[in-house]
Amino acid sequence: MLILIRGFVALMRQQADDRSPFVTSGKTNHWVVCMPTAAENQVLALLAKEWDYTGPPGILDISAVVAALPLAPSETLAAVKTLFARGLIDMNKLQSSAFLTPEGYAAVKDNGETQMTP
Repeated sequence: MLILIRGFVALMRQQADDRSPFVTSGKTNHWVVCMPTAAENQVLALLAKEWDYTGPPGILDISAVVAALPLAPSETLAAVKTLFARGLIDMNKLQSSAFLTPEGYAAVKDNGETQMTP
């Protein structure tokens, strides 16, 4: 599991320039609007439940997220990376824990918890 997390941290550092949720079009920045995948919905729902149970921001270790979801670890880590890039979740400095941003929590609540439940 530690190797998986280290690989994920290396991937996040390697693609740090792609973290911006903006697309630059001339002088104007526009939000990239994408519907979350099923895996991303499950990650968001899990972090939202943690937010509800323990209070904001609902911090979970990445390995706990991988273990809790019925997805392949690579699929879960890809979903975490995408959500991080969109600004819906954030991570600690070591990138070993993830938590919802207020925007991520609002996205879960806007979509309805029943749709987002894993």
